[in-house]
Amino acid sequence: MSAQLFLVAPAENHEFEQFWALYPRREAKKDARKAWGQMDPKDQPLAMQAIMGWRRVWRDRETCYIPLAATWLRGERYHDELPREIKTSAAAHIPFTPDPAPERTRMPPDFAVKLAQRMKT
Repeated sequence: MSAQLFLVAPAENHEFEQFWALYPRREAKKDARKAWGQMDPKDQPLAMQAIMGWRRVWRDRETCYIPLAATWLRGERYHDELPREIKTSAAAHIPFTPDPAPERTRMPPDFAVKLAQRMKT
């Protein structure tokens, strides 16, 4: 029995990952990736551009009041107009700093042996 891997196209995945890094509420990533894939490819750059303005709108909100990324994408909220004070305020710029990569843990040796044995059968 051979294992099959299903991979997302590298370019599509890279663009989604950029969007995901910018979106302030990082929950339900699988659904967000699905919504991103269902978008018209011409709208994807527009969504990337719009998220920069919406980050300023949402900066003082608790995360639970920011829509999930999939909801925002499916509702085509990137077409929504930003509030006037956000559009004109130069001081409202929030520099993007990515989250640090989580530290990877090693697989326990006994588990690795058991997994290797299981894969042989």
